[in-house]
Amino acid sequence: MERAFLYGVVNHIILLLALVFLYSQLIRRWDQDTLAGKCAAGALFGGIAAVGMFFPVQYAPGILLDMRTVLLGVPSLMAGAPAAGVAVLITALLQVGQDGLVLTPKLAVIFSSALLGLLFRWLRPQPFYRIHPVALYVFGLVLHAVALVFLWLLLDPALRRLVTELGRPVLVLVAYPVLTLLLGRLLAQVEERWQGV
Repeated sequence: MERAFLYGVVNHIILLLALVFLYSQLIRRWDQDTLAGKCAAGALFGGIAAVGMFFPVQYAPGILLDMRTVLLGVPSLMAGAPAAGVAVLITALLQVGQDGLVLTPKLAVIFSSALLGLLFRWLRPQPFYRIHPVALYVFGLVLHAVALVFLWLLLDPALRRLVTELGRPVLVLVAYPVLTLLLGRLLAQVEERWQGV
C-alpha cells in the first residue's frame, strides 16, 4: 500500500479515538437511556463521519474510503434507531450535497450500515457493554462485506476489479472489521464505567 493511503488510515484512526473521548464526555452530561441522549450520540457519530467524508482516503483512482460504515454501524448497534436516524440524516444530506440526489454506492452504504446495526441490535437484546468481542468482529465482517457488495454492484464495471482487490485484505479480513471491534470495545468500556458495572 502507498504511504499516503497508510497516512489516511492513521488519520481516520485518530478520528475514532477523538470520537471515543467526545463520547466519554457526552455520556457524563446526557442520560443515554433518553431520546435526547440517543439523538446527541447520533449527532456526535454523524458529525465525526461527516468530517471523515470531507477527508477520504484514496485507495485507487475512483475508490475513496472513509469510516462511514464503522461510524454508522456502531451507534446503530449501540443506541438504536434514534441515534441511527440522526447519524444517517447528517451523512446522507452531506452525501446528497456532494453527489446530487442519486443512488450512489456511498449513499447505499450509509443506509445499509445503519440498518445492519439495527438488525444486530434486535438480534442481541443485552446491553451494549456486554457484547462479546467475537460478536463485534463478526458484525464488522458482515458490515463491510455488505458495503463491498454495494460498491461492486453500483460502481462502474471498470472499477470492480479494484473493489475485489480491496475487499480481501483491507475491508473484509483485517482493517475495517478490526476497527469496528476496537471502537465497539472502547465505547463499551466507557459505558461500563459509567454504569458502574
